[in-house]
Amino acid sequence: RFLIWITVFNNMMRVVPVLLALLVVAHHAQADGAQDMSMIKDTMINYYKECKAQINPTKEDVAKVKECGFFCSKPTQCLVACMLEKCGMISGNEMATANMKSMIESMMSDDKEAEKMAKEETEKCDKAVKASNVTEKCGVAVEMTRCWIDWMAKQ
Repeated sequence: RFLIWITVFNNMMRVVPVLLALLVVAHHAQADGAQDMSMIKDTMINYYKECKAQINPTKEDVAKVKECGFFCSKPTQCLVACMLEKCGMISGNEMATANMKSMIESMMSDDKEAEKMAKEETEKCDKAVKASNVTEKCGVAVEMTRCWIDWMAKQ
């Protein structure tokens, strides 16, 4: 069971940053009138390309993502941070908590219980990130994502 849990956790560490960013991009795209997934996908691909050009990870760094997720190298951590910043989830060197809560409110307005839970978790993650004493954007992305992964594992 432990090995299964480790495998699941490692897979989550690979995809959760992307899923979080996709949710936010989808939200923004819908707010801007995008009706199909191809527009959302194009936005996400553009964010990735812009961030990849800015961060410039090596091929080896990108290949490591398949092995151990986005957090096994500093460049891929920073790539995730850049994408989360473009999505409005990170601002400067901290979580964009107010912005995230606003997005949660509009995305989950039809399920008040889920909305409340997500907002509370956002607050908890913000406190956890601050308590970790991480002061740079790439570390904030790691701590924020780990917090969300921990929460999702409990659900």
